[in-house]
Amino acid sequence: MLRIQKAKKLSGVKADKKVVLFWSSTCSHCLRELPIISENYQKLKKKNIEVIAFALDSNSELYKEKTASLPWINDTELKRMAEQLHRNLQCTRYADIFCLGQK
Repeated sequence: MLRIQKAKKLSGVKADKKVVLFWSSTCSHCLRELPIISENYQKLKKKNIEVIAFALDSNSELYKEKTASLPWINDTELKRMAEQLHRNLQCTRYADIFCLGQK
């Protein structure tokens, strides 16, 4: 069963630290990194670190196919590089990763 979780607000994700990942289902670099993050996801969860991934995609079927096995929070606006959060953080490419934590 396809499980797509929508992130309402980053502040609403309960974790000591958050790894925010911008990626695309058409980005070869991203697709190489996702399995590495996936392999280590349970270790991150044990340390109260959550992964929130925003796909910069425009094809809903490809997005669903690529996120079907990803265990973390996944979201997309299906606007490719036009996602508001991506612009607000002044990201200029795919495979941007941010680690957010409490002081």
